[in-house]
Amino acid sequence: MGSDDVSSLNFIASSGGGVKKDVMKELPPKKELILRVELSSKQKEYYKAILTRNYQILTRRGGAQISLINVVMELRKLCCHPYMLEGVEPDIEDATEAYKLLLESSGKLQLLDKMMVKLKEQGHRVLIYSQFQHMLDLLEDYCTYKKWQYERIDGKVGGAERQVRIDRFNAKNSSRFCFLLSTRAGGLGINLATADTVIIYDR
Repeated sequence: MGSDDVSSLNFIASSGGGVKKDVMKELPPKKELILRVELSSKQKEYYKAILTRNYQILTRRGGAQISLINVVMELRKLCCHPYMLEGVEPDIEDATEAYKLLLESSGKLQLLDKMMVKLKEQGHRVLIYSQFQHMLDLLEDYCTYKKWQYERIDGKVGGAERQVRIDRFNAKNSSRFCFLLSTRAGGLGINLATADTVIIYDR
């Protein structure tokens, strides 16, 4: 993967309209890269199982809107990582083996790993967004195994603590490489302009 394959998205959130307008003029053009990812063998297996199990719901006409929404949500979670499904994540004590399975179970996480290694080598700082708390937990496990320092903000983090984590990430010579954020809690009133790359994991 070359340096041109890595998406460098400039991100800033500002509450002041005039200030934001001035800052945006100074920023370089945003580059957006959408990558298609093949499902892992485990994801394909569960994808087929979900469709087979819910065949009647998917082929029934009318009266099954809620059930259909539930099936779609289950498939969305699976596409992020099969461990998002209830009862799928194995209980493994060996950290190396647990990491190996975590990575090989998801095509999307495998691609993220390649991108993150390259971004780290090139000195970038990354924001990773997901709408799912469980996915943020899995990304936290991934970062921990990699021994990368990171911060996290989700709906459970209060206002004062949020600012502490933001300041720690933005501090001069900060060792934090990435920031994990929930899409709901991490979009409003947060200034993380010291990061230069944004990854929307669920998209």
